[in-house]
Amino acid sequence: EAIDNLRKVLGSLPRRVVVLVDEIDRMRKDELIVLLKLIRGFTSLPRLSFVCALECNHVENLIREEYGGVDHTCYHKFFVESFELPKLVDSFLETEACDALTAVFEEQGWFARNEQMKTKYSNLIHEHWKSIFAPLCTNIREVQRLASSVRTLAWSLVDEVHPFDLTLLAALRYFAQPASELIWSFRGTLCAHDLDA
Repeated sequence: EAIDNLRKVLGSLPRRVVVLVDEIDRMRKDELIVLLKLIRGFTSLPRLSFVCALECNHVENLIREEYGGVDHTCYHKFFVESFELPKLVDSFLETEACDALTAVFEEQGWFARNEQMKTKYSNLIHEHWKSIFAPLCTNIREVQRLASSVRTLAWSLVDEVHPFDLTLLAALRYFAQPASELIWSFRGTLCAHDLDA
């Protein structure tokens, strides 16, 4: 009855409804199988399409474990058409990360009195991209999470620390929390001035 009601509602709509389902490959196997059954059940409904973002080989292996088979038949029962998207190039992620991080400090007024600091900060992100940030920010999601982590720390520290140092701290706290906690626990030793110098 619910499916029939949904069919009537969708049939009366003037446009197609597109449902985007992201990160399917991160789901547990039992969750994935339930989702795939729902999607397959909804294929008969008019004006309804699903666009699913996933890592094809991983999902196909989970489907094979559940339904058997050695070819792509089961996978194509659920996903009739597949399109492989190219991997984002490193230079694109570098630009996105630099723009997103700079925007965080800009919107909080860090560069309001010192435009040169904005340029220096941007240059430092580019200078250390390959050695520090590229291994951490491997996709747009991680870039946004780093920017969000920086935003959380930055608002209360305007003009108190260097923005690049704060960015490094945020990256450490987000991507390597155990290391961050270790450094914080032994900050008296690790961050102390060398008395012999």
